Amino acid sequence: MSSFNLNERQFTALFNSVHGQVNQETVFSYFQEGKFIWATYSGGDIDIGTLSGYFISEDSLHFRYGHWDKSGEFRSGSCTSKLNLQEDGRIRIYEEWIWDDEQESGESTLIEIL
Repeated sequence: MSSFNLNERQFTALFNSVHGQVNQETVFSYFQEGKFIWATYSGGDIDIGTLSGYFISEDSLHFRYGHWDKSGEFRSGSCTSKLNLQEDGRIRIYEEWIWDDEQESGESTLIEIL
């Protein structure tokens, strides 16, 4: 089990690859029970999204995600994330993701909102 606790923490994007849809206006609200993680997200180009996953190691997660974007399209994919504790106490999440529909992939970085 991980020493990271994501329960009731919020994050926003610092960086996203060209094929991604989240941005600094997107807010993720995370919840955790044991090794299981889930979240809702919205803002920017996203109307509403959810993700669900679990810890695969002390500082790594695997997720499935899906969201409705502002154009009315539903997008889904999978993601592997690495957690890092910053000097200021915030958690930073480095993500490698891939879309199900187009098989485009990319990277994102999320930072905890205090």
